[in-house]
Amino acid sequence: MQKISSLTDTADSDGEFTDGNVAGGVSPTILPAGWFNTIQRELVNILSGGGLTPVPANDAQIVAAIQSIVQSGKTLYAADTGSANAYKAAYMPAVTTLTDGMVLSFKAQNTNTGASTFSPNGLTAYPILSAVGALSGGEIAGNSIINVTWFAGWSSWAMTSNPGGKQIPGRLAAVQRITASGTYSPTALTSKIRVYVIGGGGAGGGTTSTSSTQIASGWGGNGGSYGDTGLITIPIGFTASVTIGAGGVGSLGANGGSGGATSFGSYISAPGGFGGGAGAGGGAGSVGTDNATGSPCTGTNVLISVPGQGGTAPFNISLASNGIKSGKGGGSPLGSGGAGINGTASPAPGVGYGAGGGGNAAGPGAVSGGTGANGSTGICIVEEYY
Repeated sequence: MQKISSLTDTADSDGEFTDGNVAGGVSPTILPAGWFNTIQRELVNILSGGGLTPVPANDAQIVAAIQSIVQSGKTLYAADTGSANAYKAAYMPAVTTLTDGMVLSFKAQNTNTGASTFSPNGLTAYPILSAVGALSGGEIAGNSIINVTWFAGWSSWAMTSNPGGKQIPGRLAAVQRITASGTYSPTALTSKIRVYVIGGGGAGGGTTSTSSTQIASGWGGNGGSYGDTGLITIPIGFTASVTIGAGGVGSLGANGGSGGATSFGSYISAPGGFGGGAGAGGGAGSVGTDNATGSPCTGTNVLISVPGQGGTAPFNISLASNGIKSGKGGGSPLGSGGAGINGTASPAPGVGYGAGGGGNAAGPGAVSGGTGANGSTGICIVEEYY
């Protein structure tokens, strides 16, 4: 583009237009046709760059052309013209200097087989790095669009996206929450998994029938045990059988049912919680002992094992429905045990995953006995990493 000073000596010292000063001997700037032609050519080139041709009746074409150029991405995106491991692209306008933080995209022709470089518009080729260093092969897929950012301090291009290519190892890719028994299949490209399991919670203990001079209250069910495998490297085509432990079921006048074990193949199995003991009709003034904790996890990859929390014991203080309290269910890392109750309320089930149910409580004259609350089911959670 020409400034007016390149076509006439009547411009000011900055090469700009002046109205002149006749009395002071300063001539106004002459407007030669060459300058107007320069401006016209510049404007027409903007239209051409945006894929437009001049239309005399349209005064909005410059704006439309600029919008078209920006939307086309030609300034930031180009097709690769290099080879595998040596990627090149020509941008319009040409990239002549690399500035820190510059972001460019290119469509790779070939999949890389090892360490790779990138050169825009014939500039010096510099390494392309992933989050873990130099590329090793497979990170760039042929016919995929790659985004890179220039880091001057590293003298390298940082690859910020690589759809279809080998993913950066170690990055959390997905999480599967499994609440029903079946077969686990990993998300595509998963190379490592970490599995968390919780067994089903045990049911609370029931109560026998009581006479007019008796009271009874049952123990809370235990929470299910919890386990963690740590990271496991898996092969292509990997699957694993998953069993989700059911919550224990209460039984009329009897001990609560135990929860089922939750397992992930042979890697880890978390036992379910024990059922709470039943309460037999008797007099006031008795306080029981809380349940012991549950059993530890088993399997080939047990990194962490936490036995299920024991349900609490009941206590019978006075010969009245509100003078007793049943045991509370044991909790888990993802569940809360059912609350203990007096003889005027219904027992509370475990809430969440792997929580024990609360025991039943019966005041005087409960002729039919009672049932403890159910425990909640277990769960298996699988973290998937590239």
